[in-house]
Amino acid sequence: MNNTETEAQRALEITVYGVVLHVLLDNVDAVMEAEPDDDMPENLLALLSLRNQPFMIHAVLDNYILSKLGKEFGAPVSANEVLSIAEENDPYFGTLLAAAAGSDIITHPDPSATPYSNARVSVVELEASATRQ
Repeated sequence: MNNTETEAQRALEITVYGVVLHVLLDNVDAVMEAEPDDDMPENLLALLSLRNQPFMIHAVLDNYILSKLGKEFGAPVSANEVLSIAEENDPYFGTLLAAAAGSDIITHPDPSATPYSNARVSVVELEASATRQ
């Protein structure tokens, strides 16, 4: 029998090009507390080294988005384009968002200098499918 349950989880909201994305607080904690390991992919190790450096994280996030869209720096990005990237469920993008949200919640010296806003803690309702036997 399939059962759909709704549960409340804490998440950080981060605004990317005007789109509010939710990153589960547990995922943010995992990224922010992760210790570099020799078995990690190189791109993840590089990302972990940028934690707590909001401007650097935002530059990487911006480059990732523009690269996925085949656009150059300074090109406009629509909300639908950001949502299409988020819907791909790319683990690297999720980790990047978690690092950006975690870095923002700690410190961001000038949030108006990027197309992102500081992360905020919120509670979101998530539907989770659970298979029960």
